[in-house]
Formats: sequence, C-alpha cells, structure tokens
Amino acid sequence: QPITSDIGLLKYSVFFQIAKFMRIPAILHLHGGRLYSFYKESNKLVRAYVRNMLRRADSVIVMGEIWKKRLQEMGIKKPIKIIPNTVEFEFAHYFEKKSPEDLLSIRLNDNTFKVLYVGRLSEEKGTFDLLEVALRLKALDNLRKPVSIVLAGPFKDSKTEKAIENFLTNESLSDIVTIKGVVTGDGKMRLYESASIFTLPSYIENFPITLVESLAAGLPVVSTRVGAIGEIIRDGENGYLLRPGDIDGLLKAILRLISDENVYRRISLLNKMRFLSEYSPSRILSKWLDLYSSVIY
Repeated sequence: QPITSDIGLLKYSVFFQIAKFMRIPAILHLHGGRLYSFYKESNKLVRAYVRNMLRRADSVIVMGEIWKKRLQEMGIKKPIKIIPNTVEFEFAHYFEKKSPEDLLSIRLNDNTFKVLYVGRLSEEKGTFDLLEVALRLKALDNLRKPVSIVLAGPFKDSKTEKAIENFLTNESLSDIVTIKGVVTGDGKMRLYESASIFTLPSYIENFPITLVESLAAGLPVVSTRVGAIGEIIRDGENGYLLRPGDIDGLLKAILRLISDENVYRRISLLNKMRFLSEYSPSRILSKWLDLYSSVIY
C-alpha cells in the first residue's frame, strides 16, 4: 500500500511492524508530497520512529530523485530505489491506438484552445491562480483562437467550492471556465483527448499521475516546479515550469503554446515518445517485478 501522507505513514506502520516481527519482507513505498515536511516538523520521538522504519525496511521506494535525496538528508544510508508513477493500462491503450499526428491535427484544427486541469480544486493546487489567468485571458482581444479552461476534480471542501463559484460569478468567467467535477473512465480519456494543453499550477506535489497521463495523451504541459515534476517536465523542452504563484509566467507559457504551432507540435510529439520510453505501464511493471524478485528471493 503506497504511503501518501503523514497519517498513512503512522497508520500502515502497524502492518509494517507486524511483518517485520513475523520476518516477512516489507517494502516502504513513499507516495505523498508531505512526508518530508511532516518529518521536519515532528518531535524527536516521531523522527526516530520514522527513521527506524525506513532503516528496517527491506526496500524503500520513492517516486523521484528529489525524494531520494531528502531521505538521505534524513540519515537513511541504505539503497533507495526510484520507481515513478504510470497510468492505468486502459488509459495507455486508449492513446496507443491514437496516431500522434492525428491527435495533433484534431487539436490544432480545433476552433478553441482548451486548457485542462485534472485534480482537487483547492488553493494549494493553484486553482485560484488558474482562475486569475482565465480573467487575464478574457481581457485579451488579439488571441489566435478563443481559450477555454476546463477544471475536472472534486472541490477540497464546501468553503472552497463557494469561493470558486463566487469568483466565476463576480468576474463573469462562466463562458471561459467549465467545472466538470470528478471524471473517470472513458470520460476522462476523452477529456485528455479533446484538450490542447495540460496545466498544473500546484504548490505541493510528489510525482503527479496527471502529468504522466498528459504525456501519454501527447499534451504539452505547463506546471510549477515542485516535488519531482522537474524530472518529468524539462523546462523549454517538453513543457514549461514555473515557480508556484507565478501567474504572469503561467499566462505567458499558455500564450506561447497558443501562438507558436511549431513549438506546440514539437512538445506534443516529444511527450508521447517520452511516455512510451520511460513511463509506459509495461516498463514500470517490469521495475516492480524486478524489485519483488530481489526482495523475496
């Protein structure tokens, strides 16, 4: 079970301790973006407990190089393996059937440039930064084509939902911003297929699956440089990376992808190739099978 938060760490530590007592191999898979800050903010007793778990694990798995370095900063000297996220087999298969050139043709010939965000709608995910970008985009009258922003995911809470709805109403953004709610299965795949680019203006992440999904769909990405995102997206090469809260930079990157079809085409094709070579389900599954074999045998 991936450990995605500080609560998860403490919760699953019970099963970890039972496994070690019974001499059953135990793998710790650190999957969340808050674990390091939780450790730094904890008292000495909790820190010692966390370090003890990490040192006694038969293997420790993290999502990216940045998290490996942070565990080493915590004094974990044992080998730490990096196994990144991948997408569901159905998602990968759906886009494997789609020609990259066909997807490009559909997107470039679309009358509207669609900016997609998939994830929780909240302040820490940069939702309000994206709404501010929508406001600025609406004020521009020299765009090559109209822009729409699609937000797909649950609201963090009722307070956030009301704040977002009030912003859309007060700034008259309902014609440019669409809130889809939680979208899964075929609906989610079609959402990625119809999008022009993917954006993730988050303030905290680990290794977001949504970016791997974007690569699989051949979408250019505009994201903040947090967590292991810099290992998925290389600024200026297969997307654009910004500081959290850089609304000007977010707007500039989106406008660049709207206006320059050559850059758009290059990034789209490169992301598709990167997914197949580095993040496809078969490649990641192979890494996990090798790991389990090394631990069990």
